[in-house]
Parts: sequence; structure tokens; C-alpha cells
Amino acid sequence: MDGTLANSEKYYVYVSQQCFRQRGVELSTKEISDNIVGATMAATYEYVAKVLNVDIETGKKIYDDYFLENPLNYQDYLYPSSLKLIKLLKQKNYLLALCTMNTKENVINFLKCGFEGLFDYVVYYEDGIKEKPYPDIYLKALEHFKINGQEAIVVEDSVAGVLAGKNAGAYVIGNKEAGLDIDLSRADRIIKNLDELVEDYE
Repeated sequence: MDGTLANSEKYYVYVSQQCFRQRGVELSTKEISDNIVGATMAATYEYVAKVLNVDIETGKKIYDDYFLENPLNYQDYLYPSSLKLIKLLKQKNYLLALCTMNTKENVINFLKCGFEGLFDYVVYYEDGIKEKPYPDIYLKALEHFKINGQEAIVVEDSVAGVLAGKNAGAYVIGNKEAGLDIDLSRADRIIKNLDELVEDYE
């Protein structure tokens, strides 16, 4: 979801940078993206606590409060071809799973951007799965569909995500559309944007 269908990773990195800056900590976008892109909320809170030198509960409150004051509108961050691609795959009867380490609340907000009813299965943070690069998020979807990894394609935008997909035995496509300096070289294929996939399936 984040970074693959919407450029929301850019939002998370920018707002995190502003949150840290407000508390006197200056970090580069690469430093932040290396630690929060593709990470679970639990891992993100641990990172925030470490950066701000506070306990995890305090870090969580600081971080959550800042994001509540600066809410994400997914509609503003959708990639141009996101909805077109998902609708195209749905029309061609592909089984579609939205697998994200984000919260159920944010998943609901994302789906409201025109994606309601397009995904056959959704896995999110509250499901209690191990964070990437563990393959659990994808194994859960594979189990639901009763297929194996060799029958699946995973689209990812982070190092941990690519590894999670590979560890699940899937063919992994790395999407560079977010424009962040992230090494996706372990993916089976790297695309500049989702337009390439639209062209493949049209």
C-alpha cells in the first residue's frame, strides 16, 4: 500500500523529519527512510524512542500526536496509475491481496480512495504478524488463497518488503516510483512506476 500504490512513504518520511526537528534532532531523509520505510508500527515506535532518547510509550505518544496534527490524505498521494492497475487486474480475475504493515484505520482511509471491493483479501498491522523481512504477511495471503509462493507476484518498495516477498517464495517487483534512495536490487524486476505494469496487462 504505502510506497507501492501511493507515495505516502514520502509523507511519512517528511512528517517524521519535521517531528524530530521540532524536538531538536536533525536527520536526513535517507536516515529516516532507511529506518521507517517498510517497517512495522512497533519498529517505527522503537526507532522514534531511540532518536528522541525517550521510552517507547513516550515516543509513541509524541509521534502519534504529531501525525494527528498533520493527517495523511491518501487521495493526495496516489500514484497516477494505481487505481487503473488494480481495476485492470480485477477485470482479468487476478486474486488481489493488500498486504501492509500499516494500521486498519489507515487501510480503511486508503480503500476509500476508490479501492473498495477491489481487493479479495487484506492483511494489516493489527493481525499481529511478524514484521518484514519475515514473510508472514505474504504467507498469510498465500494461505488464504490456497496457493504457493511460485504462483504469486509481490510488488514492494522497501528492502525489508522485497526480502519478505522473496522469503515467501514469490516473484518480487520493486517499484521505484516513490523516488527514495532505496536499494531494491534483490527484487526479480525493478520498475520506474506502475505505468509499466499497466502496459504489461492491458
